[in-house]
Amino acid sequence: MIMITKAGDYGFKMRKEVKILKVKNNSKEVQKDVVVEEFTARISFNDEIVSEISCTPNDLDYLAIGTLYAKGLMTNSSELKLEMNGNRVDVTLLNKSEIFKNHRRKYTISVNVIFKRIAELLKSSALFEETGGCHMVGVFDLAKDEFLYIAEDISRHSAVEKCIGYMVSNPTKVDKPVLFASGRANSRIVEECAMIGIPIVITKSAVTDKAIESAEIRKITLIGFVRGRHANIYTHPERVEI
Repeated sequence: MIMITKAGDYGFKMRKEVKILKVKNNSKEVQKDVVVEEFTARISFNDEIVSEISCTPNDLDYLAIGTLYAKGLMTNSSELKLEMNGNRVDVTLLNKSEIFKNHRRKYTISVNVIFKRIAELLKSSALFEETGGCHMVGVFDLAKDEFLYIAEDISRHSAVEKCIGYMVSNPTKVDKPVLFASGRANSRIVEECAMIGIPIVITKSAVTDKAIESAEIRKITLIGFVRGRHANIYTHPERVEI
């Protein structure tokens, strides 16, 4: 059980208005623009700083939990206390149970769902519409046919770890998870999805060679370059219904 004493959004702004010199053709004009806010979160675990992360300052509880889970410092059933202190997320371990891994492998996804939901993800972020400066990563549940949680962050890794934090914090809400992402997928993202039991990873962008190797070994279906009604299936295509 995750015990959170202060969670959610912490009053930080996620965007900032700045003055710019706009150049168009041979003219220039001073204008206002909106940029995404870059925040440094310091995550402490049992009074020791274990990570400093450049991120977007929302859902820092999920980010802290996902980071600690990815580092192997907690399990799905750990009892934690979370407190916000300025830019620090202080996490105290109250009890650590044996690790529980739910390898949800036995389901498939249709290409129509892939095309439809990646488009939905890419339209989901008001922050991206305003600034163009963040990644979107979503936990989609095939059983419920909806996104249960979508993370926005300047870092694609932080966005993935927010999604992991969501799943660890809500272990009974997600039945058949699929990870949808806007940014490049590398081996770290694949490995973290394997840890939490996500068997299908889909991105609008490219994947790396190490991501493909990791996905093949860990039996993850890895799909990239989803654009319109086109997609590249790199590993374990048996989970995809054409």
